[in-house]
Amino acid sequence: MKPLVSIIIPVYNVQDYLVRCLDSVVNQTYNNIEILIINDGSTDNSKEIIQDYKEKYSNIIFYDQINAGQASARNKGIKECSGEYILFVDSDDWIELNCVEECVQALISSYSDLVIFDINTIKSNTIIKQVTGTNIFDSESVPWNKMYKKELWEGYQFPEGVWYEDLGVVPVIVGLTSKKVKLNKSLYNYNFTRNGSQSHQINNDKNMDILKMLQIVDVFLKGNVNENELEFLFIKHIVKNLIIRKLLVSNNINNENILEAIEFIQTRFPRWENNSYYNRRRGITSYVEKFTWKLVKYKRFKAAGAFWKIATNFN
Repeated sequence: MKPLVSIIIPVYNVQDYLVRCLDSVVNQTYNNIEILIINDGSTDNSKEIIQDYKEKYSNIIFYDQINAGQASARNKGIKECSGEYILFVDSDDWIELNCVEECVQALISSYSDLVIFDINTIKSNTIIKQVTGTNIFDSESVPWNKMYKKELWEGYQFPEGVWYEDLGVVPVIVGLTSKKVKLNKSLYNYNFTRNGSQSHQINNDKNMDILKMLQIVDVFLKGNVNENELEFLFIKHIVKNLIIRKLLVSNNINNENILEAIEFIQTRFPRWENNSYYNRRRGITSYVEKFTWKLVKYKRFKAAGAFWKIATNFN
């Protein structure tokens, strides 16, 4: 018997993208699949679309809940699923038709509990292949470019009521899993074009949830993974993501938030600028980030933000 795979799909107001997502799931080349769709209080036609698919496909399990957030919907799927393996798919994205089959084969042939694969990121009709790794810092802190043995999620769930909930649990599972394999194929299509997604929203207070999520990660991974790798995970999410790419580009730069983020990383990793992964990076984007950081160190926040915007728009 082929192992049962549970595909968990949280849904919230994605009527324009949902058919593409569900078509990619129901037409998989692997046939022992259960599809758990959790409608998180959608106010558009998403619920009607789901009900239509449920009538056509007997392996769809539909849950309808009051809006509680994506983390809650995913946790519901983890709790209710019956599969030996779990795959997450966001409802505005889609997977390649051979995704499940490729992942199952990789897991079984390598005797692994976790498989990580590459991503196609769709930006303005351009497809960018994103090559991932198996470390906590390069496997991507998202749940959907991975297939997990279900038992890996025992005792874990997505933090609810916060932004960046993926960051609070995915690196933990990746870091604590010893039997993992990399599949060098782009099997997931990440839709970066949807304006309503969290990736396009700037909210200084919510962005600070990154620090809360990293505190959770630190509790689980400190002493259990290479400290250099853990440090670089913090660098990526605090220096590169939170400070440079989010706080500095806000129209109303919040100095207190920036100072809090700086203190957070310098308290935990006071010598982070010497990190080997950080210093081996090359390329225009890396140099721009490092020069921007120099301006931040001297608390020239507006100048740093202006430089980053000009440099990245020019590049």
